[in-house]
Amino acid sequence: MFQDFKLFFGKEKAELSFERKEGRLFVQSIYSSLPEEHIAHFYYDENVYKIKGYDKYPVVKNEGSILEIALEKDTELALEVEVNYKYFVKMVYLFSNEWIDAEVLIEQMEFFIEMLHHKKEKETIEELLLQIKKIQESYGKERAWGKIKDLLIENEVYVSYAKRMEALDLFLLITWFICASNVPSISQDFFLELVEVGKGYAHSLESLWRLAMNYDSRGYDFTSLSRFFLEAKDAWYFLEYLSGIEQVDNEEMVDALIATGDKSFIQSVYESEFSKSLFEEKTLEKLRNSL
Repeated sequence: MFQDFKLFFGKEKAELSFERKEGRLFVQSIYSSLPEEHIAHFYYDENVYKIKGYDKYPVVKNEGSILEIALEKDTELALEVEVNYKYFVKMVYLFSNEWIDAEVLIEQMEFFIEMLHHKKEKETIEELLLQIKKIQESYGKERAWGKIKDLLIENEVYVSYAKRMEALDLFLLITWFICASNVPSISQDFFLELVEVGKGYAHSLESLWRLAMNYDSRGYDFTSLSRFFLEAKDAWYFLEYLSGIEQVDNEEMVDALIATGDKSFIQSVYESEFSKSLFEEKTLEKLRNSL
């Protein structure tokens, strides 16, 4: 159920155990031994969870959704996790995109109810859960999905939670996923606001690429995104953007790249193995001749 948490020591993934106790969630590492000192990379969804208890360890970095901690030999990583209202919004988003089924939805709702401290919200979601269980019992899987989805997004608690979300909250929800079938319907102006929010985020290249993937070919103007990936001067993400985004004209982007006159950036794009599989020979020649 807790797929939003991952722990790595270098390239080695470690197991995690979870304990729910009196409306609180605790997470602990499971491993047999460590070197004398090792850096633990703890990944989590910062939009949904707040991590507590890490201040007892030497923290190397706490940036975005990654917490890096220096652990000494045989030291367990034990943290407390605070769950916020956006857990429920994300859960509805997962179900609406059919990434979880009704059984997982019910399990996640039961967990969220357990974590809630607001009496009225808890009672409302408990009633919602009962209705979902009845629909699940009364209808087939396909018919139940649509009825449950409508019930979720029309529920007063969900509506109030969605209204509380600011631009960064929505940006982090959307970009937690690479590409969703059902994305929030937003205006062009708000899309541009999300782009600006993304530029100031810790993992801007990856997150704005994901924003582009989610809204590709849905009628949005990507000029600001294209400019960002040009100005970022990161060959890998520049090529990822050209490769993955259908509405972007690769030839126009290559011409814009050459027009920058930045020979170092042009060369890094040209010499990338990615370019050789992405571009035709005439485009590669154009890049080569600009150096």
